Amino acid sequence: MLKWNSNSESAARKAVLDMLPKGAVGIEIGVWKGDFSAQILRAARPGTLHLVDPWLVSDAADRSAEAWYGESKISQSGMDAICKQVETRFASEIANGEVRIHRADATVALGALAPDSVDYVYVDGDHGYDGVVSDLAQAFRVTKANGLICCDDYLLGAWWKDGVVRAVHELLVAARVIPNGPAGGVCTSDVNLSLTGIYGGQVAACTPGSTDYDRSVSHSRQVS
Repeated sequence: MLKWNSNSESAARKAVLDMLPKGAVGIEIGVWKGDFSAQILRAARPGTLHLVDPWLVSDAADRSAEAWYGESKISQSGMDAICKQVETRFASEIANGEVRIHRADATVALGALAPDSVDYVYVDGDHGYDGVVSDLAQAFRVTKANGLICCDDYLLGAWWKDGVVRAVHELLVAARVIPNGPAGGVCTSDVNLSLTGIYGGQVAACTPGSTDYDRSVSHSRQVS
């Protein structure tokens, strides 16, 4: 079973930040309090950064007890307050057009955007399998050829079990991706004690549920 390592997470997220193109159009799905949003703004100075989060409490059985947005962890009024804090935190960036906040799920927020219109998407929303599948489908639709789709929490063993890993692998099979392609593609932003070096444009080429995480292969969206 994979084990959580916050130091590795920090290093991996820095690697993702280093990959982001400067002055580009980006999306972060799953904002919470905006801490990583602030890092994206500092590192990539995006032309526009879309922050997408419904700030909605979940009463789903598999999320209620363990997910930070589960009803046993936070109330809806608490979520509303966090959303307001994020709006205040980025008030100047919102005013100058650098940040756009979408209080909605990714299906609604990204569904309103044109295909092939953004340079990168950081996916850190609903970690359940169905949620990740939906977020990745929307991310792939709006991301330009050779853009980046960065997937957070690519690991097994937490409350989402194999949801993130399975959804990523299915995208690689179903979508038009090619191995060892040009810069860009699907990358992961978590590294832990058992998953080493799987970041910076790479996604593990392993079978969900297996313990072989040492092989990796880079992928990118195929140019039409």
